Amino acid sequence: MRHTLKVLSIVLFLTLACSAQMTVQDKQAPATREDVAALFKTLGLDEQLVKVMDVMVSQMRQMMDNNRDQSWKEKLSPEQVARFDKEMDALFAEMSKDFPLKAMMENLIPIYQKHFTREEIQAVTLFYSSPLGKKFVALQSDMQRESMEVNSQLIQTFAATQQAKAMARIRPLMEEFVQEMKKKSDSHAADKTTDKPGEPK
Repeated sequence: MRHTLKVLSIVLFLTLACSAQMTVQDKQAPATREDVAALFKTLGLDEQLVKVMDVMVSQMRQMMDNNRDQSWKEKLSPEQVARFDKEMDALFAEMSKDFPLKAMMENLIPIYQKHFTREEIQAVTLFYSSPLGKKFVALQSDMQRESMEVNSQLIQTFAATQQAKAMARIRPLMEEFVQEMKKKSDSHAADKTTDKPGEPK
């Protein structure tokens, strides 16, 4: 009887130990592609990326129009200006259409698998499936758009300032290089005029 109880105790201990080990392993198990894909679907990541791309394209077009010298339009007819604008609209529309959405999402999956366990991914998915998480997801793209809009002028001003600073710093250097090249060219020309016929150069 004692022997039987001892055996049962050992079996129970081993069973509990194995169960605990399996629980630890489950918690440390890497997230599967299906886990990450489920998170992306919950986040609406594909729609978010498309909206972000659309905003970026719109901002690029606006910056191009703002930075472009408007005097060139005076040299074109209204029909030519309209044709140019239509071509630019088509170009940016193709840019949005050709956006490599699926490839980008595929590239993101291994990154999430690298940094998060399966348990962590499932926990994040659970949060974003909650009412608060859904609200955050629903508002995220709008907040990103508003952030880009409110910072658009700031970014343009920063870019223009940095460009002016760069030109102010580079211009003297370029002028110095031009002067050095001119001196070398003048010196070379002077050497040619002083060479006598028949003498080695």
